[in-house]
This record gives sequence, structure tokens and C-alpha cells, in this order.
Amino acid sequence: MSNANLVVVRAGDSSLHPLWLATGGERNWDLVVSYAGDNALRYPASGESMVRIDSKGPKWHALHALLCDTNDAWRAYEYVWLPDDDLAASCADINRMFELMAALDLHLAQPSFSWDSRVRFPLTLHNPNFALRYTSFVDPAAAVFSQSTLRRAAPTLRESLHGSALGYLWPNRLDNPAKQCAILDRVQMRRCGRRCSTDDAAMPRGAVSPEREMEQLLKKHGVTAPLRVAYGGIDLHGKLTTLFDDQGERFVYRLCEGYLGCEAATPGVLGEMFAEHTDTRREAMREAPPTPIPAPKAAAASNASSTVSAAPSRISIAVSHSARPPAGLSESSQDLALKL
Repeated sequence: MSNANLVVVRAGDSSLHPLWLATGGERNWDLVVSYAGDNALRYPASGESMVRIDSKGPKWHALHALLCDTNDAWRAYEYVWLPDDDLAASCADINRMFELMAALDLHLAQPSFSWDSRVRFPLTLHNPNFALRYTSFVDPAAAVFSQSTLRRAAPTLRESLHGSALGYLWPNRLDNPAKQCAILDRVQMRRCGRRCSTDDAAMPRGAVSPEREMEQLLKKHGVTAPLRVAYGGIDLHGKLTTLFDDQGERFVYRLCEGYLGCEAATPGVLGEMFAEHTDTRREAMREAPPTPIPAPKAAAASNASSTVSAAPSRISIAVSHSARPPAGLSESSQDLALKL
């Protein structure tokens, strides 16, 4: 196994991951199948194409054990994706996701979900107004990590049975969530909502409910409440706008507008989305003056270079105009961010 990126899928007998391989094309990722079933002939290992590791138990405990057992191996990769097995995607989709992670210096992200996906939170659905959106959370079902972020996040896997709180805990492992955590609208995958059923059967008797687990883990890790907002986004022309600059109200409008026509984005859902972003913008601008730090690479696509700072209870973004993009982002990286 010799690629720069790694995919570790927790798979049952109806896993969709064979489709990722069947679509063909050269891959920039290696695949490990963490198999939860009992069929010895299912998903046979095929040299460098795929490695199968059998393990029982709920998904997150099984993945934590796998990461511990293969610690030296996975740390050799630049990025690691831990998807559920119900994601319909192509080899090219996965390649593109990893390329964008590297080009934009992201440390935690997820692909956007197509509008016909089964999702809990509409904000994870594809937004056609953006190439990507910097967010306060990710869906654990499709989270992709930089190697350094996974090292920090790995201990949380053993704390969770359901995974419902993990997407809010992981951004707190980042130095700056507002420029390092994103939903990639340049990549769409369909979430079919039929993830590995073997994991459900492996839940211990008397296991805490997802809601109770969420409450307990957020409290333990100092997260006051689950926040689901987009801090900013890069549009299809490469321009960065944020929730906290002088175009913040315009950003919220464009965010909500992108979901018009989406069945899951009912008027009530869009109203809640608008209110949560407006309230977050108002609170952050009232409590915290801008504190500039180096701009995210993605901002280079516009004429305005932004500086971003974020912490669990304090977020700020300051904008300064520049004729040139920030140092360190090559023309090829800019092109990649906009064309892929």
C-alpha cells in the first residue's frame, strides 16, 4: 500500500465500498475494510487494492482498536477518511476530496451530501452557491482527517457508541476551526442511510441513548452546546466571504438561498438556519474584536485576504484588501480549488 491517503471503512455485508473501486481510474488512496460480518468470503483482500481486517463491536470502538493496532501504519499517511459504508461515491470523488484537503490545507472535512441523501442536518447537504464552506462541525459518517488531527481525535472514538457527539468534539482539536474544518461542496456523495447493521446489533445491553451520550460527551470535553453553523465559504468564483466580515449578512443570504428547492430544506428549516447564523454573527461581533492571524489558503482566490481566528467560545475574522494572494498558495493550488 503506497498512496498518500488512506480510507478505512467500517463495512457490513451490504457495504457500498465495492462501487468506489468498480468505477475505475487511478487512486490516490489505499483501502482498509474493517469487516463486521461473518462471511469469510466477503471482500477478499486483493494485494494493494484492498486489505480486510475482521473485528466485532460497535463502529467507533472497532475503529479505535484498529487505529491502535495499526498505529505506525496509518501515521504514514497524510490524510485518513473514516466513512460509513452507505456512501455512494466514485473513485474520482474520493480522489478529489483528498486533493482539496491538501490544496486548501484543511485538517478536518467532509464531502457534501447530495440532495437525495438521508441526513440529520441540512447544512451537510450540497450547497450550489459554494465550492466549500468552513463549518463548526462535521458529520462523523463521512469525516476525513489530516494525520495530525486524527492523532488528536483518536482517543474520542473509544468514548462513543453512537458517534453523535464526535462531529462537535473534533473541531476542538484544531488550532483554528474557522479555517481548518470544512464541508466540500466541490465533492458530492449520496448517503443512502443503510449503514452497517451489524454495528447496531453489537450495541451492549443497556447502552446509553444517543441523546444522553451527546450530553455527557459535550460536557466532558467542555463544549457548551452543539453548534451547527458555517463560519464562511468560498464561492464558485473563488471569493471568500465570512459570517463575521462586512459581507456577513450577504453570506447568510447566499447560504440559505443555495437550499431553495431542496426538499429537506423546508421553510422552517431555512428559518432556523438563518436565525442560528444571524445569532452567532451578532454574538461573536459583540463579544470579540477581530484578532488577525495568517489567512487561510483558500482566501487567495479573491482580492480580499481574510484573517481568521476561532475558539469554542470566541470567533473572529478580520478582512484586509490585498492585490496579491497570501504567500504559500501556489497558482496550481488556487486552480485546483476552483476547477475540481
